[in-house]
Amino acid sequence: MKKPHRITMFALTLALPLLSGCNIYDLFAPFNSFMDGLNSNVGPGVPDHSLEEVHINDFDGYYQPDGVNKSISYQALGQYNEDPYMPSTGDLNILVVPIEFSDFPFSQSTLNDIKTLTSGTSKDTNYWESLSSYYQKSSYGSLNLNFTYMDKVNVGTVASFTRGLTEDDESLQAGVAMEKAVSAYKRENGNASTQKFDSDKDGYIDAVIMIYSAPNYTNSFTTKNHKNLFWAYCYADYYSEEKPNVNSPVGWRYFWASYDFFYEATGTPLVHSGVDAHTLIHETGHLMGSDDLYNVSDLKNDIAEPSGSLLMMAWNVGDHDPFTKLSFGWTKPYVVTGDCTIQIRPSQSSGDCILLADNWNGTSFDEYVLIDFYTPTGLSEQDASVVYPEYSGKTRETAYRSSGIRVFHVDSRLCYGAGFDNDGAFMASGYLSDSDIANFSSFHKTVRYEGKTYLASVAPAISNSVKYDATIAQNKGFELLQIVQRGKTNTTRSGSVSTSADLFQKGDTFSAFNYSAFFPNNGKLNNGNALPYSFTVDDIGSDGAILSFKKL
Repeated sequence: MKKPHRITMFALTLALPLLSGCNIYDLFAPFNSFMDGLNSNVGPGVPDHSLEEVHINDFDGYYQPDGVNKSISYQALGQYNEDPYMPSTGDLNILVVPIEFSDFPFSQSTLNDIKTLTSGTSKDTNYWESLSSYYQKSSYGSLNLNFTYMDKVNVGTVASFTRGLTEDDESLQAGVAMEKAVSAYKRENGNASTQKFDSDKDGYIDAVIMIYSAPNYTNSFTTKNHKNLFWAYCYADYYSEEKPNVNSPVGWRYFWASYDFFYEATGTPLVHSGVDAHTLIHETGHLMGSDDLYNVSDLKNDIAEPSGSLLMMAWNVGDHDPFTKLSFGWTKPYVVTGDCTIQIRPSQSSGDCILLADNWNGTSFDEYVLIDFYTPTGLSEQDASVVYPEYSGKTRETAYRSSGIRVFHVDSRLCYGAGFDNDGAFMASGYLSDSDIANFSSFHKTVRYEGKTYLASVAPAISNSVKYDATIAQNKGFELLQIVQRGKTNTTRSGSVSTSADLFQKGDTFSAFNYSAFFPNNGKLNNGNALPYSFTVDDIGSDGAILSFKKL
């Protein structure tokens, strides 16, 4: 580790508790007849989403880059901070470990369900999607997950596993279990056997998934006094003395969850008709670096839900949102530069999205407005039509049930500083400049901490939880991901959940000035600059939408 206080790095996004089918889509679905006859200034839909393309499409008033700048990503941030994440693209091999407690032995049906829920087909789950089928579809084929399953690793009884642990140390015990499991795998298969789990060749296994046989703390008297351990979370083995080893990669980042999260939406494992991957999918987003997009703050007056909640990285529902997909390198946005008209297809099937900024830096780590055409189809269809039980009674919807244009204000600008303090706030010295972003591979700012000089840590400055904003952004009302509600009133500040009424429809217009409730810097971007574009929704059909943009 670069500095002695690094133990707390990223704990705020990875160790927090969670709230807890369709065929692959046609990327070239035709537009409905309502689009026929529009003038020739309307640009085409996004072509094939292969990230291997090297060209840039230039159109009148907008362009489409070949994805975001790959030199700065969650993975690049993790490597810089010596806190690596699982890659978000490519063919990955993931190690899956059943962790058995002697007083809660696995049944064979549960062991079978672990395999079904990770690598099965949509049909195999008899409910929705598996982990692999979800990410293959959500990433448009950019992320393909394969799994290797260990035999059960017995860690003794719950009492023996937790004996002597303080509350703060409980969650770290999962890292001990991972070390034991990886060592057992190497003894059985050889020291070089873990190389297949290290796709980026950094000496660390990309990710380890551990499913334990005890109930989570809400479902058992035996585990209820160990809330930090018997839950579902992602973390890293920060206290490990093991060094990265390219010849024999070691464990680092892991997902830890009870088997009973598999049955949240389908009933108990004795009577279930299917297995539920919602929690597993959400936590895998954390393995790749994504923040929680719901409000995890425990501050008494911090009840805002800026994202609107109806997202996979918020309330565990539906497809990933366009910001998360952009961050993972799965989409290629249309970037507006002047007056133009753009047609987009449903984002669930195409990844189409439109980006507005004052001067976009080419990465997901910037401030911008992101627009997509949401439809209750594809990976969102299940949660739009069936109430996810975790939220029954809390909202009438668990995914938007109607189609419309989603508009998000994103502020994912990066800051540098000494790292996270013990309360989870990033101790920031300043924002990275556009030059820093463009030359991130050679970024080497230093900071002072406790009288010594260290290479700075780098992280997004803003969270969707005020408590975890970096010091440079605290008390300014900025959000990482803010849903812009069609009605111009920001009801998310009072904790309200977004609904379909918040999606823009035909004839609606937008400018940041007229939607100042979502741009707290007097209708300007948080960076102090004006957003120099407005748009009108010209038309919406089942297969696409048309938007016209004006440069102000």
